[in-house]
Amino acid sequence: MLNRDRMHVSVTRPLQTATEALQLPVVYETSPYYSGVAPDVPNMMWNVEHELGEASTIARAHPEVKRTGKRPIISNSLIKEWVPRGYIVVHSSSPGTGLSQGSPTVGGPNESLAPKAVIDWLNGRAKGFTTPRWK
Repeated sequence: MLNRDRMHVSVTRPLQTATEALQLPVVYETSPYYSGVAPDVPNMMWNVEHELGEASTIARAHPEVKRTGKRPIISNSLIKEWVPRGYIVVHSSSPGTGLSQGSPTVGGPNESLAPKAVIDWLNGRAKGFTTPRWK
């Protein structure tokens, strides 16, 4: 499955990784909750009250997810604990949340493939980008 959505990633690292080419281990955390989630509105979840195999007669709502923060840093968690100890801390917003592209899901393939893409980028197996693919 090819997914061209771009994930918003924040990297916090010791200065020596840029000035002295120092390579360090990474602590990586991803979440759909860093930048806000959709409001709880009626019919957002699938209606399960219908006969098995029949389509639901109630239309599903698709509320807009609004980013709550304006800073490029996604989260401050883990930074104070790990960066002074010589680690790089990386955070990413899940697909469709924050500044990450795509659609938010609960356990969908995109929620597994997005962190994999970030890990591949961190290991030099995938290209990183500084701009969104589209807006």
